[in-house]
Amino acid sequence: MKIKTLLVLGIIVLMIFGIYILNLDKKIYYVNITDLKYNQVKSYNELIFEKLERTNKLEKYINNFSDQDYRITDLIHDIESNKVITIDNRDQTLQNALIKADILTVKMGDNELNYKIDTTEINELFSYCDTLISDIEKMFIMIRKYCKEDIYFIGFYNIHSDYYDEIYDYINLKVKDLSKNYNIKFIDVENLNEDKNNEKIYNDIINKKWINKILAFL
Repeated sequence: MKIKTLLVLGIIVLMIFGIYILNLDKKIYYVNITDLKYNQVKSYNELIFEKLERTNKLEKYINNFSDQDYRITDLIHDIESNKVITIDNRDQTLQNALIKADILTVKMGDNELNYKIDTTEINELFSYCDTLISDIEKMFIMIRKYCKEDIYFIGFYNIHSDYYDEIYDYINLKVKDLSKNYNIKFIDVENLNEDKNNEKIYNDIINKKWINKILAFL
């Protein structure tokens, strides 16, 4: 699980950064919204934040509007109600953060899908995926209403057995197509090439050498 997580984090950072960031002259206002917590490894947003800061391209980084177990419907409600948080003793509204964001990364829905997989028969999961996709579209509409710059939605990654690959392929394909309607870049982290028998690759990942090689290109 830890190895897979490190691999996915590296791919996310490479795909988001490799496109254009180092060619920008202006500093970046970076907002991240996620329902995940990474306890043993640095998350993709932390790696992006550190890279922006290290290259003197960071204007501001906001990662305070969400937390573990945060649901898509929670985010929609918080945008509609213009949730206020305090950062450095100053009030910051969610709508204002979305308006100012040069880059917005969103990783939402994982906890909801994982919970359903753990508690639901597989033949019922496709119907649930359709419900989740509907919520994702509502979320896309809300965030695109305020954020006019680059938005990255990070796709779903199968932390379960290969038995559920069909579920993940289904929801990722649907959300990928949906994201095009809102000019949102979909980061596909499910269809990664992994050599599970290559001990050297795994050791490199564990030692973060693989991550460092990716960051060297940024």
